[in-house]
Amino acid sequence: MSGFILIDLHGARPTPQQVNALAEEISRMEAWAAVSVGEAASFMNAVVAGQPLTERFTPPNAVVLAFVVAGSLLSAKPMPEGQWWFNYLDKVEAAIEAAG
Repeated sequence: MSGFILIDLHGARPTPQQVNALAEEISRMEAWAAVSVGEAASFMNAVVAGQPLTERFTPPNAVVLAFVVAGSLLSAKPMPEGQWWFNYLDKVEAAIEAAG
């Protein structure tokens, strides 16, 4: 989910600079989860590159990062007038299913 949202936010795969900027925002906005800038950036770079998360994170950390990063990205994605977030989630789900 995070990978789709990242690509959708930028219209293409985000650059390392774009990922770092988002990681800084996520770390600041989601301070309650104690996600560092480095963890958020590493997670997003791995997701966008299609790399296994278990090579970089313990399973509990991967789960926390998956929820925190995806939630933060979803909340940052502006929705067009009259469109609801759950419609966007349907679009994300359809893309994930199509990718197989």
